[in-house]
Amino acid sequence: MRTVWNVAPWLALAAAACSGSSGPPAGAASTVNVRVSPATSTLAPGESQSFVAIVTGTAVTTVTWSVLEPGSAGTVSASGAYTAPAGAGTYTVRADSVADPAAFGDAHVTVVALVCTSFTYSAWGPCTNGQQLRTATSASPPGCAGGSPVLTQACAPVAVTVTPSPAAVDTCGSIRLTATVANATDTRVTWSVQEGSAGGTVGADGTYTAPSAAGTYHVVATSVADPTASFVAAVTASDRVLSVVVNPATVSLQAGGTTRFSATVTTTCGSFVATGP
Repeated sequence: MRTVWNVAPWLALAAAACSGSSGPPAGAASTVNVRVSPATSTLAPGESQSFVAIVTGTAVTTVTWSVLEPGSAGTVSASGAYTAPAGAGTYTVRADSVADPAAFGDAHVTVVALVCTSFTYSAWGPCTNGQQLRTATSASPPGCAGGSPVLTQACAPVAVTVTPSPAAVDTCGSIRLTATVANATDTRVTWSVQEGSAGGTVGADGTYTAPSAAGTYHVVATSVADPTASFVAAVTASDRVLSVVVNPATVSLQAGGTTRFSATVTTTCGSFVATGP
């Protein structure tokens, strides 16, 4: 009787032994595992944390780092150094295995905004409705929030008065006006004339000089401390004749004779000569 041997299984085993193949068969689950340490962290804005990836199940232990959240969620370097963003929130730092991209580990970072402990403030603002404000121009520590960025205090509004008011002056004449500022440490004022140059001029010391045309003009004193506070003084400028001299002063005429007279008129704006017909 002839015996026939089936050698196919033996040939398959021999081929596998010669190939030196190892590892799970195709389709088997990965054995690579990634864990990130520390798993959780709490940071202040701008603060940094170094993470370490622990990779098991493979001889290739390198990873790639990333931050999952888009936008301003912080940054992580190739070595796992994470820098927190300016905004508070919870962010995820991920380490992906290079040996098996399907294997990864996560660390969760909570960024907590710092509370401001000190401020540098502006000067007090103008008094409005019985209250004035000063606002923070800088705060410490950097990136902080909260605290008292705005201060308020009760106040009396700045008030400006001018004396004399109303006032009277000759055309082309001058008068000294005095401004008083209440409820402000800075008592300076700026002077102006509402009608512009046609209404005369006023100096920094409050000396007002009227124009040559008679009329009522308005001199304004405005507080330097609070430009919303001002006072308007009415000044009436009137023509005033100082003298009239007729030339010639005496004349002798025959009956029916004629002569021409002229008059030199002097006012506060100067002199002029008026002649007859």
